[in-house]
Parts: sequence; structure tokens; C-alpha cells
Amino acid sequence: MRRRGSVLAATIVAVALAGCSGGVLAGGTAHGACEAPTLTVSPETAAPGETVDLTGAGWTVCNDTPNDPSGEAAWREVTVELRQDGASRVLGTAPIEDGRLDTEVTVPADARPGFALLVVGRTDATYTVGLTIED
Repeated sequence: MRRRGSVLAATIVAVALAGCSGGVLAGGTAHGACEAPTLTVSPETAAPGETVDLTGAGWTVCNDTPNDPSGEAAWREVTVELRQDGASRVLGTAPIEDGRLDTEVTVPADARPGFALLVVGRTDATYTVGLTIED
């Protein structure tokens, strides 16, 4: 009886570990879970008319599914928006090169002091980072 319990426990552990390991999905080439892109703003506080740097990495297609839902082969360009007090304004677009984002955006001259979100992405996925707008 003790041996049967050990075999059962070993089987459960093996099945659990197999579920965590990378593998190829039917029609895909995945080898593990995808991580979300990173996004940072520097400086984190800026006045209207000043520029801030947006940087990030990991802006690539996740191959954990057979097909990218957007139908695109890779992230090539993202839209950058400023959202504050329920209003949204497009600040521009930025290229993605080798999965990296590196761009500058200017805080609009009429932005109000307080907290705002910079929203970066495309129609199927967006990511945000906070920005404090000062007087």
C-alpha cells in the first residue's frame, strides 16, 4: 500500500510539472508563458510643454497561442495617449524596434496639474504608466 501511494504521488508531481514546462502548442511555437511589455516614464513629473521619455521592452508578439489575435506578425508601432479627468488625447505614435519602445512625448500646454495616465498600445492591447503634471 505504501508503494502505491508513492507511485501515485510521483505521478501527480510529474503531471503538474509537465503542465508548467514549455512546449509547442498545435499550430504554434510557444515555449512558455509570455510576460507583458514593460513601460516606464522619465521623469515621472513634468509641467505642460515639457517632454518625457517613454521606454519599454518586451513589445513582441506572444507565441503562446497558435495565432496572434490581432493578425499582425509583431508590434511595429504604438499610439500614445494622455488621459486625464475622463478626457483622452492622442499625443502621437511611436515605432517599436526589436521589441523596444524609446520615444519622447510632450505634455500638452493645456494639461491640468494633477495625475494623468500615458496609455500606450494598439487596438487589441494597451499599457499604462502614471504621470504627475505640475504647475
